Amino acid sequence: MLSIVGVCCGIGSILGIILGFVALNQIKKTGQPGEGLAKAGIIIGFITLAIGIIWFFISLATGNGTFYYSR
Repeated sequence: MLSIVGVCCGIGSILGIILGFVALNQIKKTGQPGEGLAKAGIIIGFITLAIGIIWFFISLATGNGTFYYSR
């Protein structure tokens, strides 16, 4: 349940993007392994953030989503 809330809020996406860039900077400075994982975190973070934003606007436009409150 908690993971669904995290995906819907976009917190996981934002953290993945931020920590991915932090990891890339650390890898460049120290030469540690893990560049692929850092890039994957950034890419997946941007993709899930884009999906969340698109889902939000589609649900607003159609009125069928969780953001529509009928009276």
